[in-house]
Amino acid sequence: MKPTYEVRLFGSTTDEQSFATIPMVATMPLGALAFALVAIGQTQADRAEVGLDNERWVYYNVRVEGTTLHYDREI
Repeated sequence: MKPTYEVRLFGSTTDEQSFATIPMVATMPLGALAFALVAIGQTQADRAEVGLDNERWVYYNVRVEGTTLHYDREI
């Protein structure tokens, strides 16, 4: 069974409030992020947080161009 990730999208890297929070079933965090963007018709987000239980992945400068997902990762 695939886990349900919580994907939070932010308009700016400094925003504290997300403009969308989407529960997304996927195999991996990046898949959840890509599916969430497509599901709400977004092509970009300055920051995205993908969470599962106590784990959290943060991506910056996220954008979808055709079939390619571009992003920067937090180190």
